[in-house]
Amino acid sequence: MSTIDDVDVLAGRLDLNLLRVFMAVMQERSITLAGSRLGLTQSATSAAVNRLRQQLNDQLFVRTRQGMEPTSLAIALATPVGNALGLIRDALEESRGFDARTTAREFRLLMTDVGELMFLPRLTAWVHEHAPGVRLSCRQVPRDQYGAELETGGADLALGMLPLGERDFVQQRLKDETLVCLACAGNPVARKRLTMDAFLSLPHVVIRAPAMGDRFVVKALGERAGRRKIVAEVQHYLSVPMILRDSPFLAVVSTSVAAELAGPNRLAALPLPFKLEPLAIRQFWHKRWNNDPGHRWLRSGIVSLFGRAARR
Repeated sequence: MSTIDDVDVLAGRLDLNLLRVFMAVMQERSITLAGSRLGLTQSATSAAVNRLRQQLNDQLFVRTRQGMEPTSLAIALATPVGNALGLIRDALEESRGFDARTTAREFRLLMTDVGELMFLPRLTAWVHEHAPGVRLSCRQVPRDQYGAELETGGADLALGMLPLGERDFVQQRLKDETLVCLACAGNPVARKRLTMDAFLSLPHVVIRAPAMGDRFVVKALGERAGRRKIVAEVQHYLSVPMILRDSPFLAVVSTSVAAELAGPNRLAALPLPFKLEPLAIRQFWHKRWNNDPGHRWLRSGIVSLFGRAARR
């Protein structure tokens, strides 16, 4: 397509449903997962992608070991197509009015595994009570991809301790977290004030998850950080309670994580023997969703559940 008239003709032939399939494959990087998300069979999804390939005269997606990788044209189309579909959804929803009790909308959330631990139990229960037709779809992607996911419509909201400062994103501070030290309740250190000597001499399990606050611990300790005895480094939180149970090990986690893990696993949460700045927990979204009624409803619910004024 080389002229304005050609582009107009092509735009007139494009099916809105094909664009929905395009965005789903772009976000899922999988024909099967995209079809499942849209309620289509794999063959129907594949056929839609092939139709779009023919109309745009481009492969759009190339199959690799990592999934369906987008071509340069697909990458260039992702943001404007995502914006356009969002505007259409906004207009339709505003004309009908958003009713949480009857909507069947899906909200796509970005958070880490610790974010799922902190947010999902209460958020899922709240959504089910107030909007039984709503579906929460949570994804974990590398932190440097959060901005792209929000910009292209791959996600509606991101929650957590995130470095998203671009001008197209809006952020809202929910609360401040502090870090504490988890230890087995039977550990002698759990029965007294944790001193710096004890903190440095006892063996540590360090969580290397991207959003974890260990980097703040290292910064606060300065030269003393090298004196910590690290016996294990883990990527996820699920194994931490089992490692700490009936052991002399320590692990530094946020207060919210400690509240979820301590009681059921016979662990004690101890104040750290040094000061740390509070860690801000925020929700982030693209500015295109500012006035979307359903989006505002979900954001308000998150504030009511997890904001600083929320009851615990």
